[in-house]
Amino acid sequence: MNTMLKGWAEVWIDRLDLPANEVAALTQFLTPAELGLCDRCRLTHVRQHKIVARARLRQILSGYLDQPPQKIEISTGLQGKPQVAGIEFNLSHSGDVVAYAMSDRPIGIDIERIRSMDLSGIVERFFAPSEFAAWQQLPPSEQEAAFFRTWTVKEAYLKAIGTGLHTPLSEVEVSINHENPKIIQAPHRQNWQLHPIPTEITHPPEPQNPIKSPVSLPIGYVGALITAADINKIEFMISK
Repeated sequence: MNTMLKGWAEVWIDRLDLPANEVAALTQFLTPAELGLCDRCRLTHVRQHKIVARARLRQILSGYLDQPPQKIEISTGLQGKPQVAGIEFNLSHSGDVVAYAMSDRPIGIDIERIRSMDLSGIVERFFAPSEFAAWQQLPPSEQEAAFFRTWTVKEAYLKAIGTGLHTPLSEVEVSINHENPKIIQAPHRQNWQLHPIPTEITHPPEPQNPIKSPVSLPIGYVGALITAADINKIEFMISK
Protein backbone atom coordinates (compact mmCIF):
# COMPACT_ATOMS: atom_id res chain seq x y z
CA MET A 1 0.00 0.00 0.00
CA ASN A 2 1.24 3.51 -0.79
CA THR A 3 1.23 5.12 2.64
CA MET A 4 2.83 8.29 1.24
CA LEU A 5 -0.40 9.25 -0.52
CA LYS A 6 -3.31 10.27 1.66
CA GLY A 7 -6.88 10.43 0.46
CA TRP A 8 -6.79 7.63 -2.13
CA ALA A 9 -9.36 5.11 -3.33
CA GLU A 10 -9.18 2.27 -5.83
CA VAL A 11 -12.02 0.22 -7.29
CA TRP A 12 -11.52 -3.28 -8.69
CA ILE A 13 -14.07 -4.80 -11.06
CA ASP A 14 -14.08 -8.52 -11.85
CA ARG A 15 -16.28 -11.30 -13.24
CA LEU A 16 -17.51 -14.22 -11.14
CA ASP A 17 -18.20 -16.78 -13.86
CA LEU A 18 -15.00 -18.82 -14.12
CA PRO A 19 -14.23 -22.37 -15.30
CA ALA A 20 -14.62 -24.99 -12.57
CA ASN A 21 -10.88 -25.68 -12.43
CA GLU A 22 -10.11 -22.02 -11.77
CA VAL A 23 -12.76 -21.86 -9.05
CA ALA A 24 -11.25 -24.94 -7.42
CA ALA A 25 -7.79 -23.36 -7.48
CA LEU A 26 -9.11 -20.29 -5.67
CA THR A 27 -10.30 -22.33 -2.68
CA GLN A 28 -6.70 -22.45 -1.42
CA PHE A 29 -7.06 -18.81 -0.38
CA LEU A 30 -10.15 -19.34 1.80
CA THR A 31 -10.33 -20.27 5.45
CA PRO A 32 -12.13 -23.46 6.54
CA ALA A 33 -14.98 -21.31 7.90
CA GLU A 34 -15.35 -19.51 4.54
CA LEU A 35 -15.32 -22.81 2.66
CA GLY A 36 -17.98 -24.13 5.02
CA LEU A 37 -20.23 -21.17 4.28
CA CYS A 38 -19.76 -21.64 0.55
CA ASP A 39 -20.50 -25.36 0.77
CA ARG A 40 -23.89 -24.60 2.34
CA CYS A 41 -25.05 -23.10 -0.95
CA ARG A 42 -27.27 -25.58 -2.75
CA LEU A 43 -26.92 -23.99 -6.16
CA THR A 44 -23.57 -24.68 -7.82
CA HIS A 45 -23.25 -21.29 -9.51
CA VAL A 46 -24.02 -19.45 -6.24
CA ARG A 47 -21.38 -21.49 -4.44
CA GLN A 48 -18.84 -20.78 -7.15
CA HIS A 49 -19.64 -17.06 -7.15
CA LYS A 50 -19.12 -16.91 -3.38
CA ILE A 51 -15.77 -18.68 -3.65
CA VAL A 52 -14.53 -16.39 -6.42
CA ALA A 53 -15.75 -13.20 -4.71
CA ARG A 54 -14.12 -14.05 -1.38
CA ALA A 55 -10.88 -15.36 -2.88
CA ARG A 56 -10.51 -12.30 -5.13
CA LEU A 57 -11.08 -10.08 -2.11
CA ARG A 58 -8.25 -11.83 -0.29
CA GLN A 59 -5.97 -11.60 -3.31
CA ILE A 60 -6.62 -7.87 -3.69
CA LEU A 61 -6.14 -7.18 0.03
CA SER A 62 -2.89 -9.16 -0.11
CA GLY A 63 -1.45 -6.67 -2.58
CA TYR A 64 -2.14 -3.76 -0.23
CA LEU A 65 -1.18 -5.42 3.05
CA ASP A 66 1.78 -7.50 1.84
CA GLN A 67 0.37 -10.61 3.49
CA PRO A 68 -0.50 -14.03 2.04
CA PRO A 69 -4.19 -14.02 1.01
CA GLN A 70 -5.14 -16.93 3.25
CA LYS A 71 -3.47 -15.33 6.30
CA ILE A 72 -5.44 -12.08 6.25
CA GLU A 73 -7.86 -11.82 9.18
CA ILE A 74 -11.26 -10.57 8.04
CA SER A 75 -13.60 -9.74 10.90
CA THR A 76 -17.15 -8.40 11.07
CA GLY A 77 -18.06 -5.00 12.51
CA LEU A 78 -21.01 -4.17 14.73
CA GLN A 79 -23.33 -3.61 11.77
CA GLY A 80 -22.12 -6.67 9.86
CA LYS A 81 -19.62 -4.83 7.64
CA PRO A 82 -16.44 -6.87 6.96
CA GLN A 83 -13.23 -5.21 8.08
CA VAL A 84 -9.47 -5.72 8.06
CA ALA A 85 -6.85 -3.91 10.12
CA GLY A 86 -4.82 -1.43 8.09
CA ILE A 87 -7.22 -0.68 5.25
CA GLU A 88 -10.80 0.38 4.58
CA PHE A 89 -12.73 -1.65 2.02
CA ASN A 90 -16.17 -2.60 0.79
CA LEU A 91 -17.55 -4.92 -1.87
CA SER A 92 -20.70 -5.60 -3.86
CA HIS A 93 -21.74 -8.19 -6.41
CA SER A 94 -24.70 -8.62 -8.72
CA GLY A 95 -25.18 -11.11 -11.52
CA ASP A 96 -21.70 -12.31 -12.46
CA VAL A 97 -19.91 -9.03 -11.65
CA VAL A 98 -18.18 -8.09 -8.42
CA ALA A 99 -16.70 -4.74 -7.39
CA TYR A 100 -14.30 -3.99 -4.55
CA ALA A 101 -13.50 -0.54 -3.15
CA MET A 102 -10.24 0.05 -1.26
CA SER A 103 -9.20 3.24 0.54
CA ASP A 104 -7.44 4.80 3.50
CA ARG A 105 -10.81 6.33 4.43
CA PRO A 106 -14.24 4.75 5.06
CA ILE A 107 -15.84 3.82 1.73
CA GLY A 108 -18.97 2.23 0.32
CA ILE A 109 -19.79 0.65 -3.03
CA ASP A 110 -22.85 -0.94 -4.59
CA ILE A 111 -23.52 -2.36 -8.05
CA GLU A 112 -26.70 -3.78 -9.55
CA ARG A 113 -27.61 -5.57 -12.75
CA ILE A 114 -30.57 -3.79 -14.32
CA ARG A 115 -33.38 -6.30 -14.60
CA SER A 116 -37.14 -6.34 -15.07
CA MET A 117 -39.05 -6.28 -11.78
CA ASP A 118 -42.33 -5.02 -10.39
CA LEU A 119 -40.77 -1.89 -8.91
CA SER A 120 -43.64 0.38 -7.90
CA GLY A 121 -44.23 -1.23 -4.52
CA ILE A 122 -40.50 -1.32 -3.73
CA VAL A 123 -40.05 2.36 -4.57
CA GLU A 124 -43.09 3.37 -2.54
CA ARG A 125 -41.92 1.36 0.48
CA PHE A 126 -38.22 2.19 0.58
CA PHE A 127 -37.83 5.59 -1.11
CA ALA A 128 -38.74 8.99 0.30
CA PRO A 129 -42.18 10.30 -0.78
CA SER A 130 -40.56 12.95 -3.00
CA GLU A 131 -38.46 10.28 -4.71
CA PHE A 132 -41.49 8.08 -5.30
CA ALA A 133 -43.39 10.98 -6.83
CA ALA A 134 -40.46 11.88 -9.10
CA TRP A 135 -39.96 8.25 -10.14
CA GLN A 136 -43.62 7.94 -11.11
CA GLN A 137 -43.24 10.96 -13.42
CA LEU A 138 -40.48 9.30 -15.45
CA PRO A 139 -41.28 7.63 -18.77
CA PRO A 140 -41.70 3.87 -18.21
CA SER A 141 -38.64 3.25 -20.40
CA GLU A 142 -36.46 5.11 -17.87
CA GLN A 143 -37.91 3.81 -14.62
CA GLU A 144 -35.87 0.62 -14.29
CA ALA A 145 -32.50 2.31 -14.81
CA ALA A 146 -33.48 5.20 -12.52
CA PHE A 147 -34.54 2.80 -9.79
CA PHE A 148 -31.32 0.79 -9.83
CA ARG A 149 -29.11 3.88 -10.04
CA THR A 150 -30.91 5.40 -7.06
CA TRP A 151 -30.78 2.14 -5.13
CA THR A 152 -27.01 1.81 -5.60
CA VAL A 153 -26.44 5.35 -4.32
CA LYS A 154 -28.50 4.67 -1.20
CA GLU A 155 -26.86 1.31 -0.48
CA ALA A 156 -23.33 2.59 -1.09
CA TYR A 157 -23.94 5.59 1.16
CA LEU A 158 -25.23 3.51 4.07
CA LYS A 159 -22.34 1.08 3.66
CA ALA A 160 -19.86 3.97 3.73
CA ILE A 161 -21.24 5.46 6.95
CA GLY A 162 -21.23 1.97 8.46
CA THR A 163 -24.89 1.51 9.31
CA GLY A 164 -26.06 -0.52 6.32
CA LEU A 165 -29.79 -1.16 6.22
CA HIS A 166 -30.06 -0.38 9.94
CA THR A 167 -30.65 3.16 8.61
CA PRO A 168 -33.79 3.44 6.46
CA LEU A 169 -33.07 3.87 2.76
CA SER A 170 -35.49 6.80 2.70
CA GLU A 171 -33.07 8.84 4.86
CA VAL A 172 -30.71 9.05 1.89
CA GLU A 173 -32.66 11.20 -0.56
CA VAL A 174 -31.44 11.11 -4.15
CA SER A 175 -32.45 13.08 -7.24
CA ILE A 176 -34.32 10.62 -9.44
CA ASN A 177 -32.39 10.51 -12.68
CA HIS A 178 -31.63 7.50 -14.85
CA GLU A 179 -28.22 8.90 -15.83
CA ASN A 180 -26.76 11.28 -13.22
CA PRO A 181 -28.21 10.99 -9.69
CA LYS A 182 -27.19 13.39 -6.94
CA ILE A 183 -27.56 13.17 -3.17
CA ILE A 184 -30.06 15.77 -1.94
CA GLN A 185 -30.19 14.91 1.74
CA ALA A 186 -28.49 12.30 3.92
CA PRO A 187 -26.95 11.88 7.40
CA HIS A 188 -23.61 13.76 7.58
CA ARG A 189 -23.84 14.52 3.87
CA GLN A 190 -21.06 17.14 4.03
CA ASN A 191 -18.54 14.40 4.90
CA TRP A 192 -19.11 12.31 1.78
CA GLN A 193 -19.07 12.51 -1.99
CA LEU A 194 -20.77 10.43 -4.68
CA HIS A 195 -19.02 8.98 -7.72
CA PRO A 196 -21.24 7.07 -10.18
CA ILE A 197 -19.25 4.09 -11.46
CA PRO A 198 -18.63 4.34 -15.22
CA THR A 199 -20.22 1.77 -17.53
CA GLU A 200 -19.15 0.78 -21.01
CA ILE A 201 -21.64 3.22 -22.56
CA THR A 202 -20.99 6.31 -20.41
CA HIS A 203 -18.70 9.16 -21.36
CA PRO A 204 -15.28 9.61 -19.68
CA PRO A 205 -15.24 11.71 -16.49
CA GLU A 206 -14.79 15.46 -16.73
CA PRO A 207 -11.20 16.75 -16.28
CA GLN A 208 -11.95 18.11 -12.79
CA ASN A 209 -13.23 14.71 -11.64
CA PRO A 210 -10.60 12.81 -9.58
CA ILE A 211 -11.62 9.48 -11.17
CA LYS A 212 -9.16 7.80 -13.52
CA SER A 213 -11.10 4.98 -15.17
CA PRO A 214 -9.71 2.62 -17.81
CA VAL A 215 -12.13 0.01 -16.41
CA SER A 216 -15.92 0.11 -16.34
CA LEU A 217 -18.97 -1.96 -15.50
CA PRO A 218 -20.45 -4.04 -18.33
CA ILE A 219 -23.47 -2.77 -20.22
CA GLY A 220 -26.60 -3.50 -18.21
CA TYR A 221 -25.04 -2.73 -14.85
CA VAL A 222 -25.01 0.44 -12.75
CA GLY A 223 -23.07 1.29 -9.63
CA ALA A 224 -22.20 3.99 -7.12
CA LEU A 225 -19.13 4.72 -5.06
CA ILE A 226 -19.25 6.82 -1.88
CA THR A 227 -15.96 8.17 -0.58
CA ALA A 228 -14.90 10.54 2.14
CA ALA A 229 -15.07 14.16 1.03
CA ASP A 230 -11.27 14.58 1.20
CA ILE A 231 -10.43 11.85 -1.31
CA ASN A 232 -7.93 13.22 -3.83
CA LYS A 233 -7.58 10.40 -6.35
CA ILE A 234 -9.71 7.46 -7.48
CA GLU A 235 -8.52 4.75 -9.86
CA PHE A 236 -10.42 1.82 -11.33
CA MET A 237 -8.55 -1.46 -11.64
CA ILE A 238 -9.17 -4.92 -13.07
CA SER A 239 -8.03 -8.21 -11.56
CA LYS A 240 -5.54 -10.27 -13.51
